[in-house]
Amino acid sequence: MAKDDISNKSLATLLIVAIVVSVGGTWLVLNKAPSLLTITGLQSSTDTGTALLQINTVASLRFAVDVVNFQNGSVNTSSGNTVCTMDTTGVSLARSQCINFTNVTAGFQIENDGSTNLSVNLSSDKSADTFFGGSASLNEFKWKISQNESSSCLNSTGGSGGTTVTPTAYTDVDTSAGGITVCPFLKFLDASDSIKVDINVTIPYDATSGVKTATLTATGTTV
Repeated sequence: MAKDDISNKSLATLLIVAIVVSVGGTWLVLNKAPSLLTITGLQSSTDTGTALLQINTVASLRFAVDVVNFQNGSVNTSSGNTVCTMDTTGVSLARSQCINFTNVTAGFQIENDGSTNLSVNLSSDKSADTFFGGSASLNEFKWKISQNESSSCLNSTGGSGGTTVTPTAYTDVDTSAGGITVCPFLKFLDASDSIKVDINVTIPYDATSGVKTATLTATGTTV
């Protein structure tokens, strides 16, 4: 029995020790938990997206008014006239000189309908001689340029001083290749992007009969 008593006492002691150790260990773990289970914070990640596009400039020139038609008529030779003179302002139509021609009150309009400023050249495929024929000392085919919208045409540096539109008085049309510069800096903004081309024709009494046409060509170059 003595051995059994010792054995039972030993077991009881060991059990108590085990419980103490277990409770102590649990206590230590619970007390150490804040430091052992430290949360370092949420991780984050960023990225970017890119929107891309390319805007191109467009050089575009057009005749907003592309026809001038004096219709049919003749020189009033019965009153002793040798010429009939008309222009597109309606001012120079000499009724006493002309029979039946229409009084035209508006010339050509050239418009920059692109998205960049342009230098504008103008040429004609006909001179007075090839347009009307007849006496070279009497026939005339002239043009002049003006602002159709305020400040549409600037000088060659983009300013308002000096030469803008030219010629501003009636001058013989230019038939050379490429023509002449009539506006060195035509803007593209809608409110100020057009010039006017008025023409003046003097038809001699001996001009050849038939339909007469002349073609004006405007060329725009980016500036």
